[in-house]
Amino acid sequence: MSQPPVPAPPSLVLSTPADTLAAIPYFIGYHPNSDLVIVGLQNSRYHAALRCDLWPTNTPCPITPRLLADIRIDTALVASFGSRRQAALCLAATCQAIIDAGILAEQLIVVCDGGYRDFLNGGHTLLPLPDATSALAAGLTAAGYGAFPDRASFLRHLDPVPGAFTTAVNTASATQRNRTPGELTSTLAEFLDANGTHGLPDAEATAALLLAITAPDISPLVLDASTPERLTSLIPLWTHLVRHAPRRLRAVPAAFLAYTARKAGNTGLARLAIDHACAADAAHPVVAMIASAVDGWIPSIAPRKGPRT
Repeated sequence: MSQPPVPAPPSLVLSTPADTLAAIPYFIGYHPNSDLVIVGLQNSRYHAALRCDLWPTNTPCPITPRLLADIRIDTALVASFGSRRQAALCLAATCQAIIDAGILAEQLIVVCDGGYRDFLNGGHTLLPLPDATSALAAGLTAAGYGAFPDRASFLRHLDPVPGAFTTAVNTASATQRNRTPGELTSTLAEFLDANGTHGLPDAEATAALLLAITAPDISPLVLDASTPERLTSLIPLWTHLVRHAPRRLRAVPAAFLAYTARKAGNTGLARLAIDHACAADAAHPVVAMIASAVDGWIPSIAPRKGPRT
């Protein structure tokens, strides 16, 4: 699949380090603490965000010029979060990789000690962190981005939800197996056309949707429906299906969530969702196709292990 344009709020302008720091939690899905984040731009527009844990400074930098070239960006805004020394050393190593890749490093930021230092302007002054309720943050929230308080809670975002509802979905998915493909496709088309006005489906409809999207040859209908105006309603729907699906049916909705998040420019959610999809069934054709697209948009720094589910 070719790389789609990445939508962003019209007001999104990352002209200062404070702007970038306000936006990063929404791009990666959570408020970073011991992370290095590269916000990549193409032609001055947001393209993708790449993150990794800070690494021991006596080991090689995991961000290589080849990796950066694969992202297809021309400008990098880099922020390193953690203890001042480690964050600064990781930032310096990353900056060298950016230079070697022929990419412009437009912002170099270290976040530590309750503030941030702008290293392209000396880095001597500790500046206050941006307000979490800024207009930029509000615009990203309205565009369907979310930011969990920390990485641990973000990683739990797609974990299965035990309880009566999920049990009812499991039971319904077994009893609805005899429904015709036409009936299941009709249910799916109805929810896609509703564009979120129906709210989230009940247990019976959840089971029907899970069976419908795993039917052969259904992926073109779903992918064609992932239009820009539907993205903010599809993300909650796919998230709901992933969290309440029986394990045997989790892979495809997780892959569709990854695809939708990718089209929305939501790097963190796209990576998390495709990891769940691959953990459930990496060999499924839909999962393999979308995993290739997500990896082509924003490469994984570490080998994919998949979340615990």
